[in-house]
Amino acid sequence: MNRNGITNRQRMLATMAVIEEGEKALDLLPFVTDEDAATLKEAIDACLALDPEEREAKLRLQARSQLSSEQWSGLAEIHPAWILEELKTESPRIIGIILRYLPSKHVRFLLEHLSPAVRFAIPNIVEAFSVPQPVLDVIRRRFESRFQPLHLSRSIEHFGFDDLYYLKGEELEVFFKDLGLQELAMALSGISGKSLNVLLNRLSLRDAKRLQSRMRSLEGVSDALKRQARYTVLEVEGEHLGSEHLLMEIGLASFARAIGPDHSELFRMLEIKLDPRISYVLKRYIDERLEKNTQTTAEERQNIILSRVAFLAKENLIDPSWDRFFPSEA
Repeated sequence: MNRNGITNRQRMLATMAVIEEGEKALDLLPFVTDEDAATLKEAIDACLALDPEEREAKLRLQARSQLSSEQWSGLAEIHPAWILEELKTESPRIIGIILRYLPSKHVRFLLEHLSPAVRFAIPNIVEAFSVPQPVLDVIRRRFESRFQPLHLSRSIEHFGFDDLYYLKGEELEVFFKDLGLQELAMALSGISGKSLNVLLNRLSLRDAKRLQSRMRSLEGVSDALKRQARYTVLEVEGEHLGSEHLLMEIGLASFARAIGPDHSELFRMLEIKLDPRISYVLKRYIDERLEKNTQTTAEERQNIILSRVAFLAKENLIDPSWDRFFPSEA
């Protein structure tokens, strides 16, 4: 599901309906579900708003681009900073072809960070799509082979700890900050007075209220894990970090305590979905903790992590469709 409310399937259906039926495309709405109708109407209206003389050509180009982006969806899951590093070795023509098949947010990031000389040398959209499809396929496979292969979230049938990399990059950042708040709540359990107030004052008002609420909801958390959480918070060098960065740093340190030797593939998958700066911090914590983690507390942490994913989905803080894997958490 696109977080803006329209799926790729719906967008393609609207595009093809207008290409084939023109102004009569709206006549198809009674034949779709009520859930689809409102979204499709908005998409069809947007297509019909195009200049009639240019509409079909633009929509066919849009449809082709969307089909290609589906084929390149593995790249779309990778943080654009990793893609940028690989693009630096490519010619402007190859860069132009690759950009045409990436999400708009990736394209914006890459264009902002490529040198002006490269940006001005990138061919226009007509040139990019004039390349024969077999050549495009070779370029795609060669470029994608530089990255860890990623499975698409629509192929998942169950969700466990090893499946966390299915979350999108922005969802992972939300998750790690939430996990940092959880770790902080466990660390401060049983603490009150001035010591608690000092920490609360470092957080935004919203996060301070969330922390206090979380501290009241720690039923079932073992004393061993609460003690370990205190060490986690003490080990994080967060004196000069703002509220958001502090929670992220604690969350990464907390997550590292749930990792075992058999989770190396999970980290490789997470690594390329995150901003490299975040990935480097996570790797540092994992390297520090890997040999020290105990199975009992690691498994308890993994269960807490899955419960936090369920909560975030239920609260629409990440894609709510993830909630279907956690019926018992609802």
